Amino acid sequence: MKHLLTAIALLALVGCAATPGDFQQKYHLQAENIKMHEKGSSPAGDFTVIQFIRSNSCGSKSSSRFTGDWEEAKLLLRLEAATVGADAIVDYKCWTNPMDMVSNCWASKRCEGNAVKFR
Repeated sequence: MKHLLTAIALLALVGCAATPGDFQQKYHLQAENIKMHEKGSSPAGDFTVIQFIRSNSCGSKSSSRFTGDWEEAKLLLRLEAATVGADAIVDYKCWTNPMDMVSNCWASKRCEGNAVKFR
């Protein structure tokens, strides 16, 4: 029984989507300067990929939390990039994930891309 309760608690934690409020103020400030380049377009200059990053918005601005928000999904991606010290995000893409059972959302908005550092 103890293991079952632990597993349920872990699933609940994993299922929660991050919100902008989950990040420290310093990351919000850094995220304002992080440029995003869609898949197929890259910034000028040499850069190194630091890490593949993802975001998941399930509408933290609403009390219902049933549908995600595009702007929040992109902000969360920039915040994730800020936490790893990135200068930009390249090859990012976003999509709607219908019936997202993991984050308990009817239509979460998700983004992913590569956090990069300029040389």
